[in-house]
Amino acid sequence: DPQSGSQTSLISQFQYVFAILIFLALDGHHIFLRTAVRSYEYLPPGNLNLSGEAVSYLIELSIRMFTIGIQLSVPVIVVLLLSGLSLGLLSRIVPQVQVFMLSFSINISISFIVIGLTFNTVYIILRREFDDLSNRIITMLQFLN
Repeated sequence: DPQSGSQTSLISQFQYVFAILIFLALDGHHIFLRTAVRSYEYLPPGNLNLSGEAVSYLIELSIRMFTIGIQLSVPVIVVLLLSGLSLGLLSRIVPQVQVFMLSFSINISISFIVIGLTFNTVYIILRREFDDLSNRIITMLQFLN
């Protein structure tokens, strides 16, 4: 990834771009801008209060973020685990086959197939989260006041 200077996998980059496209298709950028404008009503400048329920709500949102990440990645992880097991068995049964060289293209192909099959589910999960994004931000701002 030339933007961050770190290495990222092809599949994670594809999922990142897909999530951004869904965010833009659902007018998430407009929701974000409207929420940023409304944030001055709920939290005027200079009135930041980190006590109360703000920290617990932020922890709850963090837990939700990790839960959604796991929900989105479990199908690909399970299929890649099964692929690794089957390729390991193949290398034991037929040692002449260069399984290590085959595994790169097979794993990428299988991952893209699984991602393609789960597009609808990913869209439903991301739509639900993006639809409620404005309410969550406003609730957080109310707790910070």
